[in-house]
Amino acid sequence: MTIFIKLLALIVLLSCAFVAQGQGLTQTVRGTITDKISKTPLPGATVIIQNTAPLIGATTDTDGNFKLSRVPVGNQTIKASFIGYKEFELPNVVVNSGKETVLKANDSCFIGSNESREIINRGNDVVTMMVAMSAPPK
Repeated sequence: MTIFIKLLALIVLLSCAFVAQGQGLTQTVRGTITDKISKTPLPGATVIIQNTAPLIGATTDTDGNFKLSRVPVGNQTIKASFIGYKEFELPNVVVNSGKETVLKANDSCFIGSNESREIINRGNDVVTMMVAMSAPPK
């Protein structure tokens, strides 16, 4: 009887190990979405991680803050949108397994409604992006 219990315990432990290994490493990404010019928060903006299945996304709260859970570790592209603004895409956001990725309020993804130059600070790296908006054809 004790051999049966030990064998059953071994099978359960191995099953749990295989399930945990198959899920992959994930982390949390959080930050703030604000207007580029006025620096006011944009409540209700949509933030998604591109090329994920199922889609990982959230909307910002009244202070413009968002939190994306279970984001796969690696380089990710974050896309933010808000009614009346052009979409903003932030490529190559590095998501590490050791700690959550934070886009600080003063260094956050700004959504601008006009042609603009975006400067995003991610930790010690400063990334400069050129964003252009063209008029729709008539």
